[in-house]
Amino acid sequence: ASLSIGGSFYSRTFGAYKFTGIGASGAYRFYSKGKNRNLNSFYYGPFLSFASLKSSYEFLGYTAEGTGIVFAPGFGLGRQWIFNGGFALDLGGGVAYYMGGVKVENYLGVEEAGVGFVGVLPAVWLSLGYAFGK
Repeated sequence: ASLSIGGSFYSRTFGAYKFTGIGASGAYRFYSKGKNRNLNSFYYGPFLSFASLKSSYEFLGYTAEGTGIVFAPGFGLGRQWIFNGGFALDLGGGVAYYMGGVKVENYLGVEEAGVGFVGVLPAVWLSLGYAFGK
């Protein structure tokens, strides 16, 4: 098994709303069993993602901004390749239950709206790394 830690950058647009942010994630992975059981194989396991978001709303010259957070526990599977020298390539996907929201304020600092979201969505990842001890 292994522990994977990562970071992310978000940039999404939903209609007049634009979201940007940074995030962190962690995953606990169980690797496939077999004769050559190691980290250079298929894996599965739970993960948890967190993101801090900034939003902006722009419509017909009217603007508003806000901040929020998102949590996403999930389960995924993938494949990791470890090359000579210890460099690693990881490709995987799964499903996550997203929970979060953003509070939007107008240019005077008055709360205009709250945008909340909850739901199951796909999660995909591609990462490059280094396997210590290889």
